[in-house]
Amino acid sequence: MGELYSAMLQYMDEVASDEFPPEIDNFLHHAPLEWRRLGVCPASHRRFSIQLIPHWLRADIERNPGKLLAYDYNENELRLQDLWGQKVTVNTYDEETEQTTETERSLTEQEYIAVLTGKYFDLDDGTESSQNVISQLKAIRGKLLGNGTLARNFKEGHVILLLDGTVKYVTDREFAQYRLEIFHRELIKLARANEGKFPSTVAAAMAKMQTYEHWWLRCSLSINPGTDDFIGFEMNPAGVTLESPVDTPLMYDKDSSAHKLERGGKEWNGRNVLFRDGTVEFMIEVDFQKQIVPLLGARTMPSDEAD
Repeated sequence: MGELYSAMLQYMDEVASDEFPPEIDNFLHHAPLEWRRLGVCPASHRRFSIQLIPHWLRADIERNPGKLLAYDYNENELRLQDLWGQKVTVNTYDEETEQTTETERSLTEQEYIAVLTGKYFDLDDGTESSQNVISQLKAIRGKLLGNGTLARNFKEGHVILLLDGTVKYVTDREFAQYRLEIFHRELIKLARANEGKFPSTVAAAMAKMQTYEHWWLRCSLSINPGTDDFIGFEMNPAGVTLESPVDTPLMYDKDSSAHKLERGGKEWNGRNVLFRDGTVEFMIEVDFQKQIVPLLGARTMPSDEAD
């Protein structure tokens, strides 16, 4: 990855660009032929197996030197790219002709959230039509989960490249922290576009990102490394704004068993916690329950089992 970093800087100089290449395949397709090998992780058999994080600028080398620029992605990493373009079939009744026709349409934002979460209660109005749509959404979710695997290039971790050129291997727990930092960058943009209010749920945030140009942000960001669900994090249900104190918890690992920390010869379950100012801290579960849970407020959504 060190060679890839040098190649990207050289490329940016040659084309007079201040932005790092956002996608490895497009970058290397327009790069010298001898650079093609730089897009392949040695532990992978894919043509391109290095994932670049979009929207980083040359100035970020000094502003954000320790942020994630690239990593080796799983051989068949769980992703959501197949969700875009999915459609449902609905029956439309024409009162003038008194005829019912079948039409295909794209998913609504609410339906997209339902597929991500596996929770459909907001869509069920008791009619046959809504039941039909829910059945199709469940099938879409099942297919996506069935196609997604977690075959690993490196066991329980990733090789990563930082904006200052540093290359290192990190565990899933540590990699989740880097991913949360990227999530924070995107959440800030969403909050600024929403009168300073952060999205109420991770699924709602991902629904807003579905129009993003770069697929990684809209397809992978909500997945907690090492887990097998589309939504691996939770937002603070108390509601957070850009004016909230900097130490307000904004997002955290949904599952306390997703990541562990070895301490004193024992492994402890815990959670990564993202705070309003963008800092991330891993807390063992007992500390999370004592320090963070009292700040989260009451949950407002009814319980519903995911399918």
